[in-house]
Amino acid sequence: MSYSYGALKTYMPEMVEVLVDCVRNPALLDWEVKEEIMNLKAELAEASSNPETFLLDALHSSGYSGALANPLIASEASISRLNTDVLEEFLALNYTSPRIVLAASGVDHDELVSIAEPLLSDIPTATGTGKPKSVYVGGEYRRAADSSNTDLALAFELPGGWLKEKEFATASVLQALLGGGGVFTWGRPGKGLHSRLNPLVNEFDQIKSISAFKNVHSNTGIFGIHTSTEAAFVPKVIDLAARELTSLATPGQGTLTMLCSSVIKLFTVHLIA
Repeated sequence: MSYSYGALKTYMPEMVEVLVDCVRNPALLDWEVKEEIMNLKAELAEASSNPETFLLDALHSSGYSGALANPLIASEASISRLNTDVLEEFLALNYTSPRIVLAASGVDHDELVSIAEPLLSDIPTATGTGKPKSVYVGGEYRRAADSSNTDLALAFELPGGWLKEKEFATASVLQALLGGGGVFTWGRPGKGLHSRLNPLVNEFDQIKSISAFKNVHSNTGIFGIHTSTEAAFVPKVIDLAARELTSLATPGQGTLTMLCSSVIKLFTVHLIA
């Protein structure tokens, strides 16, 4: 959860004061909370019908035990239990000094500290809870949907997450190498047309889209292939996805040209960002 503010540098004291006030003293009016709950229900109903969003949630709930297994898409029952008292309790538990970061750009550090310290010095330091832990256990999840297509993901753990930079960099190159695309993919080289997965869309009419993905946390993550295909073609597309993953681990199966192209694409994207 983040709060941001942008203004001219000359207004930095006022900007910091307003920002901190919004964080520390939110006006949680009952009618506003009820209105936002209604909006949230509509947004989550839309999110739960989005295959990519749902699959990512399902991969975590079935693949992990612990905090990462908690759903990101809340149930309607849990949302209905929200009220002003619950929100105030959440703020008191989580808005503590060990969990808050104040960051700024284009300002002098010492000046920022002198402005922010009096406003934040009395924030509670005790959280009352330890850091939640998650363990990757693997698993399987299935849900029937009213659709002519089937969306599925084949994934495995990236141990170490952000903390193991070498493994993360390797996974990023593999993601770029596998690439992917859909039936409407078009564009210059690097847009997915010349990746290892995109030719499958052209070869098999049953595959509507297929692409590699990764989702990384501080000490773990998942990497895999997501595809949308006709229901009857699911066994075949699983074999195709497994074949592509296996071929990357087989010497001589990956071309040097494609690997170099993926590395160039990866670092180009990072530099532009």
